[in-house]
Amino acid sequence: MMRSRGFTLLELLITVAIAAILSAIAYPSFVESIRKGRRADAVEFMTKVQQAEEQWRANNSFYTTDLSSTGLKVASVTSDAPSSKGYYTVSVTVPGATSGSAYTIIAKATGAQAADVKCASMSIAVAGGQITYDSTSGQACWAK
Repeated sequence: MMRSRGFTLLELLITVAIAAILSAIAYPSFVESIRKGRRADAVEFMTKVQQAEEQWRANNSFYTTDLSSTGLKVASVTSDAPSSKGYYTVSVTVPGATSGSAYTIIAKATGAQAADVKCASMSIAVAGGQITYDSTSGQACWAK
């Protein structure tokens, strides 16, 4: 007697169901990993701005509102500038430009990264030598 080979419809449906369950579990984790990787775009650009501000402050008695002289491609820190890869717009405020002893860098998610509600906004505040990292969900967005 010859035995037939192959899958039954029930076995095929079970396999498809298992694949669907695994995909439903893995996809949100994958998307979160992509978003977390894109946050590095904001951190990189904000760090460059922070370094430019500190280099300026080392030679002057205040922080600057014009980073074009520091080599960054940001003409005015009061207007939004796109981050290196464009996932965030970054702005900097310097209260009292010529007597500024503090500044705040704010990165807001745009485009594909705007769906990242946990880290839609990230900031670095420097005042009196103290650096404060913050975000929409607290410091969860800042990798340690």
